Amino acid sequence: MCAWCRPQDRRRLRGVAGASFARSVCCAGAFVPPVIFRRLRDLTRYRKRLIQDRTRETQRVEKVLEDASIKLGSSASKTLGKSGAGD
Repeated sequence: MCAWCRPQDRRRLRGVAGASFARSVCCAGAFVPPVIFRRLRDLTRYRKRLIQDRTRETQRVEKVLEDASIKLGSSASKTLGKSGAGD
């Protein structure tokens, strides 16, 4: 971050001649990525959220089963996977 962007420096430089010109040259607008990259970021965030939700639900099921004194740890490696389904 440059000196022109920091609020405390802007207050100090308010009266300096040429500060507005330097500020306009130095601090161009923020970078906005192209649409394709924004969509890719959105999809990545959505995928991460889905994985977190799946993990949360799996842990919830495991906790309910443990509270009911049903242990799957020795017989099933994954609660909601093929080994937990009983197939």
